[in-house]
Amino acid sequence: MSEFYNESVKSKFLMRYGVGSQKIFARIFRFSQSLEEEYGTDMSNFTLDQIGAVLKKLKPASEASSRNSTSCIFTYINWAIEEGLSSLSVNPLSDKTLDWCRSFIVPITELSESRFNSLERNCVNAQDAVILRLIFEGVKGDGCAELLQLTMRDVDFERGVLTLTNQDQSIRYLEVSQQALYLIKLAARETLYQKKNGSFSGTTKNPHTRLVENEYVIRSSITRNENVHAADKFLIYRRLSMLSEVFQLPKLNVNMIERSGMMKMAKDLLEAEGKLEREQYFKIAERFNIAKRINNGIEEYNYYPLKSFLNEKAVRELYNL
Repeated sequence: MSEFYNESVKSKFLMRYGVGSQKIFARIFRFSQSLEEEYGTDMSNFTLDQIGAVLKKLKPASEASSRNSTSCIFTYINWAIEEGLSSLSVNPLSDKTLDWCRSFIVPITELSESRFNSLERNCVNAQDAVILRLIFEGVKGDGCAELLQLTMRDVDFERGVLTLTNQDQSIRYLEVSQQALYLIKLAARETLYQKKNGSFSGTTKNPHTRLVENEYVIRSSITRNENVHAADKFLIYRRLSMLSEVFQLPKLNVNMIERSGMMKMAKDLLEAEGKLEREQYFKIAERFNIAKRINNGIEEYNYYPLKSFLNEKAVRELYNL
């Protein structure tokens, strides 16, 4: 089976570019394939509405992403016209505005596990990656207290269990993955923090800052005042805001990562137990430390608000189950 519709033509086009650009164009060609088969013609012959259908399938999460995809399609159609391989004489995208590109943006509210892993891998600083990973696996607390108060003394590497302390000093224990343990070790050893995920382009300032030396896993940069205490929640927010900008994910924040982790756990439970009902919701609520309520005299997790986004239909859509 061919990877692309009209593969010989698209392969000829791709040969003009380096590996990085080839991957970007190839992704678009894979998304356009089913529509090309439906319309019975190559994308280089598409009308504006048909091009719009490709962009809808791509589901760009940001203005930059939509604009870049539009530019790639524009480039391919232009090349095909110049090579005499298109039935068109004028590129339908020639006069399209930024507003037109914006109309296809679909903001991401939850990340699949594969997309989350890709995000994590692309973090230059273990200090950032460990924040993503721990929230994804259920570590947060009020005001991110469980994250910020975590020290190496709280990590049982043999059992894979964290001792977590919340803002009210209540303690709970949570088993985490080997990946989480690995990132905790890396983050604790890190002494320098690369600005802007390693893409800082300032000319007069250093591209990195030195991290404070204290017992905490997640640490702030050194300032004039020596800081032996835990960082505050705004450190978490600033770092996620920076990653949101770098990775072009406008809604990347604590809630998105936490919800994504819940969706992943719901997917695992759905596959293992065949249902997503009260019992499964309680398991998710326990890991993510959801608030409890009194129901008929019994204290239990208040999982009902979760069902607005955490339900079988949403899980199946996110994970193509």
